[in-house]
Amino acid sequence: MLGRLVRYNLRVVRTRHALVLTALAATSAFQLIDAYSVVQYVGLSVERLGFADNIGLIFAGSAPFVARPGVMFVPPLGWMLLLMLHLYLTLGSSTWASHGFEQQALVSSGSRKTWFMAKVISVIIECLLASITVLAVAMLWTAVYRQTFTLQINPLACSLAGASSETIRNAPQNGTWFLVGAAMMPCLLSLAQLGLARFIRPVYAFLVMTTLLTISAYAQQALLLGNYLMLARWGGLVVGGVSTAQGVALTATVSLVCILTSYARFSHSDILGKEGVS
Repeated sequence: MLGRLVRYNLRVVRTRHALVLTALAATSAFQLIDAYSVVQYVGLSVERLGFADNIGLIFAGSAPFVARPGVMFVPPLGWMLLLMLHLYLTLGSSTWASHGFEQQALVSSGSRKTWFMAKVISVIIECLLASITVLAVAMLWTAVYRQTFTLQINPLACSLAGASSETIRNAPQNGTWFLVGAAMMPCLLSLAQLGLARFIRPVYAFLVMTTLLTISAYAQQALLLGNYLMLARWGGLVVGGVSTAQGVALTATVSLVCILTSYARFSHSDILGKEGVS
């Protein structure tokens, strides 16, 4: 039954999946095109960059905004769109038996716990598809430019992401943790959105998460989770930057609290106005 529910959840939104994954691939490619146009403009060799650099440039973000007279805050639009697409991809799985077909699926499962687990697994699978899409774009880009498939992140990549040259370390650093964060944190944010959608409508949960990302782009604060998904603020290469390991742990905690709280409410609420679903 669990497998059937997961397949059902994914099947009813498969058209959305195709469109959003295509947009996600295009946005990832645009991020790289934008960064590499600067490299070629200043006459640097793209061979200095590699696979981990390309992943980092897809999640480039921006340096924290510093208020100055006459300077307006402009969020990193490519980075924002990338993460919004991750969240939107899972939005169809964030409904909580509010429609007829959702209620029928809940009744068919005979168990709220099974239905809930199917929701969580569906979101994880959708996030995995998103990560594979971004990974495929980065791998193809690396192959086309005949670069090395290394996990080292170059200071040049941080500079292209918008980090201040005065704060960038000189030597390349192992980017394993940043890559782990780039794979895990969009999924954890999507799970937090799923939990939040039990208390407010899914579209409002999406807007809350989008607002969180926008504020994260503005300021570098520990509780603003979007900070941990920006190469321009990665502590591995930026002095005073954030720790990806800390970000994964914090986001996982927030997501777990959202999921458990939502399930506790879901398991005791009268969704169908009738008995028979445990």
